Amino acid sequence: MGCNMMSVAASFYKETLAVTTGISAPFNNLAIIYKQQTAADGLVNRGNTFKEIGRVTEAIQDYIRAVNIRPTMPEAHANLASA
Repeated sequence: MGCNMMSVAASFYKETLAVTTGISAPFNNLAIIYKQQTAADGLVNRGNTFKEIGRVTEAIQDYIRAVNIRPTMPEAHANLASA
């Protein structure tokens, strides 16, 4: 945000959400839990970035996805309400 590179930040958030591929079988359950938590955080962060650059519809979609992943995440609900 400080460098006025919101579109670049949004693309990095998108890539971050897809990082957990190729994890070996013993770690699958742990990876699923961790991915859900980090995915929700990443979606909220990307939603914030979209909102800052005026792409409110995309921000709302990310907040809704975050709420679906982690229904008890207050930031996702608050940001969805503000969007």
